[in-house]
Amino acid sequence: MPRQLAGPIARCLTLCALFLASACHDGGEEGAQLLMRLERLSYLPAGNCLLPLSPGGGLDCSTPAPLLVDRFEVTRGEWDVFRQAHDLAPLPKTQDPRATPRWPAVWMDHAEAQQYAAAQGMRLPSAREWLRVAAGTRAQRWPWSSQDAESVTNTLDLGLARPTDAGSFPLGATSGGVHDLLGNVREWTDGELGPLQEGEQGAWAMGGSFLEHKRPIYQSGRVQGPVVCGELVEPGRRSMDTGMRLVVDAEEYLSVMLNGWQPSAEQRARLVVVGRHWGSAARPLLAALVESHPAVPALEALLEGAQP
Repeated sequence: MPRQLAGPIARCLTLCALFLASACHDGGEEGAQLLMRLERLSYLPAGNCLLPLSPGGGLDCSTPAPLLVDRFEVTRGEWDVFRQAHDLAPLPKTQDPRATPRWPAVWMDHAEAQQYAAAQGMRLPSAREWLRVAAGTRAQRWPWSSQDAESVTNTLDLGLARPTDAGSFPLGATSGGVHDLLGNVREWTDGELGPLQEGEQGAWAMGGSFLEHKRPIYQSGRVQGPVVCGELVEPGRRSMDTGMRLVVDAEEYLSVMLNGWQPSAEQRARLVVVGRHWGSAARPLLAALVESHPAVPALEALLEGAQP
């Protein structure tokens, strides 16, 4: 497999995974797995986001279509199942004995992260999408608000010098419930940021980590050092503080994955809770999908939950 998948190839693999998965799920084990995936996703509506990085200039991180975003970084337990099945590199033997399966996955290179994402019917976010998730439409400098706060993310400032279980700092999450964007581990992304790096080559690992001091999503004006909370690195690099978070285009994912699923009564009740978590922002898309895909119970349950 090539070390770095081109965007169209990665998208093709993701679509193939979507169609294969949608062909084999029902109200049983496959349906249960799909439901668990939906329960860990946050809904991100289409929206504008312009980061004011320098006087008279900015970085457009707008998302023209809705996304579903992993609320948590991919965990070691999830990654280990995939890694072992595909004979990928294990963690160094010097790993922390306190590690749990809920710690974020690390030590994959960029191509392996893309491979994992495609196998889930999802993809890595672009670097600009990552910034849109973190900063919101108001271009906040911190995921939790426009102001800094203490003890809301796992960075070097806490002195732990190790990861923590994904989602251990709920006060540091975005309003949509996306956790650990500025701490725990960095996250592989796709795409370029253009004006931030001349002759840009490599892949962006975005966010903070337990090995770095806390810094904002971006900095404005004339500043020393990196302007965004991320680093341009070699795609083949492996690191103990770089992992991943997955995203997917909401309309495509829901229309393919939910079609043909006959959820049980208990599963339907949980889908209503998912729709409630996604909130009114998801209502227009869900209503359009219910209209264009009649008699899909899972879509109807999500729309029920998103109603006011």
